[in-house]
Amino acid sequence: MKIELLGKENNDTKKLQAQAILDKPRKHKFIADGSIKPQKARLVAKKFLQTPNVDFRETYAPVTRLSFMRKILSISANYGLTAHKLDFMYANVDEETEEEIYMEILEKLVEVLKCSKMKPNLDGKVCRIKEAVYGLKQSGRQ
Repeated sequence: MKIELLGKENNDTKKLQAQAILDKPRKHKFIADGSIKPQKARLVAKKFLQTPNVDFRETYAPVTRLSFMRKILSISANYGLTAHKLDFMYANVDEETEEEIYMEILEKLVEVLKCSKMKPNLDGKVCRIKEAVYGLKQSGRQ
């Protein structure tokens, strides 16, 4: 979560005006050398709370069909090629959102932000989304 928030901060993706992450017990996964595997987290919006024609106008998100993936994997296996997968640390669309969208900040975010260069006072504030984030219905369009 810290890496994604720092990436969003460096790319000027959001403007903080906010509150804070849920306290959950965490189980650690270990890498073969004995070190703890870094945990992944994502900043995601609650798209079920978005109102049509207020928070978004059009939605579209291109996805790959499973049959296409099977075809690609069978071709790579047939020719002895190695298939790789990609995972982005943080991904966002470089287009600004047309609508003004605000997001509540999770409760414990302050503790995460204290580790970054931000020293926010988040009491009673919200976060204005400047660019598309995961979970927004218009993220695929922007």
